[in-house]
Amino acid sequence: MQWLSNHTEDLQSQFAEFCRTGKPVSLPGTNPQRMEHYRRLSFSVIYNSLEQAYPITQQVLTDSEWTDLVDGFYANHDNTTPLLWQMPHGFYEYVANSDLQIKEDYPFLPELLYFEWLEIEVHTMEDIPYPEGFVKSSDFTTESAVAVNPEHRLVQLTYPLHLKAVEEAIKEPGNYYVLIYRHPESGNVKFMNLSVLFAFAFSLFAEKQLNIYEAAKEIENQFGLGEEKQVLKHLHSFLNKMSELEAVSGIIKK
Repeated sequence: MQWLSNHTEDLQSQFAEFCRTGKPVSLPGTNPQRMEHYRRLSFSVIYNSLEQAYPITQQVLTDSEWTDLVDGFYANHDNTTPLLWQMPHGFYEYVANSDLQIKEDYPFLPELLYFEWLEIEVHTMEDIPYPEGFVKSSDFTTESAVAVNPEHRLVQLTYPLHLKAVEEAIKEPGNYYVLIYRHPESGNVKFMNLSVLFAFAFSLFAEKQLNIYEAAKEIENQFGLGEEKQVLKHLHSFLNKMSELEAVSGIIKK
């Protein structure tokens, strides 16, 4: 059912386009000076939301660079969500997918935005239930599968943004594995640096629901390791640490 006439929808679209771009438009019954206030107010909402979402990025850029970037996003990006808290993800997509000069000056910018967005995503993600058979436990020597904290993201970064200030992190490009998870009690988002081996182990527990012995075998095969007892020893220490930090939650009895 169409609630608005085509004429009304056209007027609304023109007004929205003016708010986004600032390009002059003549609308019947409107005062150009008053319309400027609507553009200023709408831009302020976007600016303030992005400022809260990306404080590190804003500090890295100059004031003019940040304002121009936000203005370009507001004017040119087709927002696909009506939810204000999700809008910053569109900002990241805009920067990552657009041919912008600022990325020549700051080649790490898309990853920095992605890194900051992940904290929002994990903090606001819906509660994820544990699999059937879950038991809170720190005994990982059984045949039961290891249960990880389901509210997490495991990502690979080029820069150690989770370990160092941006100006230092960008000097050390490489392969960094980061576990980002929501603490079940405080709700705070935690960041943990993982070696490639332990990142692989965590992904096995998260995706395949393996027990410690099955995971050790896969690790041995993947990395060409032959000392099963040593792998188990290090894996057990890893799980104990992860359990203390609430990144691993218990076991899944089947």
